[in-house]
Amino acid sequence: MEIRVNSYYHQGVKRLAQRFKPMAYAPDGLIEGFYDPDAYNPEEGKFIKGLQFHPERMRKANSDEFDYPGCTAAYKMNEEREKLARAVMGKMTIEQLSDLNLFYHLMGQISSDMLEKKQLQNVSTNML
Repeated sequence: MEIRVNSYYHQGVKRLAQRFKPMAYAPDGLIEGFYDPDAYNPEEGKFIKGLQFHPERMRKANSDEFDYPGCTAAYKMNEEREKLARAVMGKMTIEQLSDLNLFYHLMGQISSDMLEKKQLQNVSTNML
C-alpha cells in the first residue's frame, strides 16, 4: 500500500536503530515514519512509532474531512480510550502532567481563536 504524506521538515531519519522498522518514505527515500514491532501490543494500548509527517493536517481538498486512514478514529474518545488515557496519565510525574496541561490549554486557546475567526469570516461572507 502507498499513502501520500505531507512534509514540513528539512531534516529526517538517516539511519534507524536496529529495533525500529521503517513504515513510510518520502519520494526522495527519506524515512517519514517508523515503528518498533517488538513494542506493539494493541490489547494493552502499547506502541512505539515515530512520524516525520503530520497526518492530522491531511484533509480532503476544500473540506474538514481527514484524508488519512485512522485520523478520524484518533480524535474520537470513547470509554476504553478514556480509561487508557487515565492509566497512562496516572503514571506521569507532576511536571509531565503540568507540561501536558499547558500544551492542551494552548491548543484550546488557538483552536478557539481559529474557530471564532472562521465564524466571523462565515458571517461576513453570508452578509454579502
